Amino acid sequence: MFRALTITQRMNSKPPGHTHPDNGLRLEACCAEHSGLVVHDLDASVTFFTDAFGYAVDEVLKGLSDEIADMVGVPDAKCDLVLLRPPTGRHRIELIQYTAGPNAASTSLSPTALGSGHVAFIVGSVREALERLELLGARPLGSVVDYPDGPAVYCRAPGGCIIELMEVGGGRSREHR
Repeated sequence: MFRALTITQRMNSKPPGHTHPDNGLRLEACCAEHSGLVVHDLDASVTFFTDAFGYAVDEVLKGLSDEIADMVGVPDAKCDLVLLRPPTGRHRIELIQYTAGPNAASTSLSPTALGSGHVAFIVGSVREALERLELLGARPLGSVVDYPDGPAVYCRAPGGCIIELMEVGGGRSREHR
């Protein structure tokens, strides 16, 4: 039987290293393959991610129609997309520009809207990284906030997607809880 717990209760409910029993519903997923971000200017987005973070174009798919409409469940949806390969690691970023269908031209997505998303990047210095990204056309959505683990800020990248810059322990990799 499912028991509703707060996030804090879930984090603190078992000692480190404890694995939860298999309830028969758990998937055998090895890792996340990519994260998709909807943008309104595909070219500007590709340029930003390649210039700012060193991503490289891995795949370009233009004019997706019936298959994308079927997959997303939105009749008449059409899109172009680019998969970007990171300079290190394997997790790719998929940039998607919808060219037809409901809301295809919408640029008003708030970071607090249901379904909005972002990709977070750990950097050595949030404030220095923000200055550089502003030169590439990104703009902060709010101010840099100093959390106990380090400062962070949300930015709107060229093309419209949202990214987060975060500094964790002087830029070290974050351990997953």
